[in-house]
Amino acid sequence: MSIFSKFFSSKGGAKPPVEFPAEACLIDVRSPEEYAHGHIEGAVNIPLNVLNQMIDKTIPDHNTPLILCCRSGMRSSQAVSLLRELGYQNILNGGGLHGLAQQMNKRIQAKQ
Repeated sequence: MSIFSKFFSSKGGAKPPVEFPAEACLIDVRSPEEYAHGHIEGAVNIPLNVLNQMIDKTIPDHNTPLILCCRSGMRSSQAVSLLRELGYQNILNGGGLHGLAQQMNKRIQAKQ
């Protein structure tokens, strides 16, 4: 059972606002250009196409809770699979950045 299992259930209906673990790292797997146009405050940009080369340098602890997002949830789903293969344990596909930002009660901001 992962750290995220207590935050999400498989029951239908609207998702209530969620409080994510404070130590969770938010990773945006979109391209640098997409990230620059708008990302969730505090998100780290590691594009899907370089995730396998960059993740150990960025997040060396495989037990760190990770929340992944992209535009729609498709790339973040692929990233979850890749990270599991690499041995990361506590991973959540946060889906699209707009929905995740709303759930996390965080702003979407442009790169400065």
